[in-house]
Amino acid sequence: MPSDDTLIRGAVEAVREPAEAFHSALARAIEDVRSFLARHRASAGDPKDLAAAELGRFGEGRVDATRFAALIAPPKTIGSADLLYVERALEILVKAESRGTDLWKVRVHGGGNLRETVATALADTGRVFGVMRRIAPLLDGRGTKVDAGNLGQGYPFESWTRAERAAAPPLVVEVEGSDMNGAAGLSEFLDGAQKIVLAVRDTAPPAPLAHLISPRVFVMQTQDPAELLRLGKSADPAIAAIAAVGLVPFLHDPSLGRRYADRLTVGDIPAPDELRTLGFRQIEEVEHLRELADTHRGAPRGDQKVESTPVAPPEADPVDHLAGWLLQQANLVDGAEHG
Repeated sequence: MPSDDTLIRGAVEAVREPAEAFHSALARAIEDVRSFLARHRASAGDPKDLAAAELGRFGEGRVDATRFAALIAPPKTIGSADLLYVERALEILVKAESRGTDLWKVRVHGGGNLRETVATALADTGRVFGVMRRIAPLLDGRGTKVDAGNLGQGYPFESWTRAERAAAPPLVVEVEGSDMNGAAGLSEFLDGAQKIVLAVRDTAPPAPLAHLISPRVFVMQTQDPAELLRLGKSADPAIAAIAAVGLVPFLHDPSLGRRYADRLTVGDIPAPDELRTLGFRQIEEVEHLRELADTHRGAPRGDQKVESTPVAPPEADPVDHLAGWLLQQANLVDGAEHG
């Protein structure tokens, strides 16, 4: 039986790939901000210093900064208050980077609310996105900053753009089994490329993630840390729970096919007489999982031929055209904000 520490290490390892991608993006953002500050500080002084800032480490010892200075135009000067604003933003980004894995690890203390803990943790890590969004107009010269008082505030998940959700940092949550009743409320965070792993201490309820199963969400319950590695490689939003005792193992992987029969694999489900000691909510979760498994167990696999009667395609609905246009505009907005 794996120990709690083994489970947590397995959870951290499962999300290492998306976590490293996020930290790499954060490191690049920090370098961009530092370069911006260096250029604008130098623009107020010796042109040679500006040239050195433009050349960066590549130019050291290779290019004559004085001669190069004659070839470049100084950047548009910004005020000292704006420079201070960007410096404050840089401090926030550097502090976030210095936290390492603690940036995307959180614990639900006994009796705490799982959903609220996750929402707070994502707003905390999302501050990185909020900072970059607020200073972007200054960095690219498109406009001016917003109220400086907002710079260090949390940036809740519901405010994240589609591009930000696609670059979301993962989240590893340590939680007591008795605090898993709110797991179904995490559905609102399963969007973009978000990855959440719940490392459950002590005995877990049998099927806390059953109600999160939906066509485009990777959902897993397991006792084996090695199985969690599949979550980190999924292209879909994903959530998993791992515990030494209590969980009914199952896997729902959208990449495996169009049908639940292709995507859903369920281990042994407790018999009804074994559920008598559980609360109403836990019994309902088990029965929901049982119903999904029973309903789709006999369904034809995606690689089997299915006899069907041809159906004429429905006429296009103007609402569908409008929805498509709105999605296109959202993509354009995200591209402009993060281009």
